Amino acid sequence: MVKVVDRVLRLTDETPTPVQLLQLLVLRADIAGRLGDEETAQTALARAAALDLTEAERDQARDALTRLEDLLAATRP
Repeated sequence: MVKVVDRVLRLTDETPTPVQLLQLLVLRADIAGRLGDEETAQTALARAAALDLTEAERDQARDALTRLEDLLAATRP
């Protein structure tokens, strides 16, 4: 699964919607954290947290945003 997510995140000829990008980055951060790859997890979390979503996109991505907050909280000292 990680190879598929990484491949999609590296696509240059197609770009995911902001909501899809958020979902992919949160998934990638979650997987990386579970595999002990903290650098990749932190990079994905930072990219996800930096996304500028509209209110409608935030509503659509509610579950991913909740998971993002959970992952960010788990990384805070």
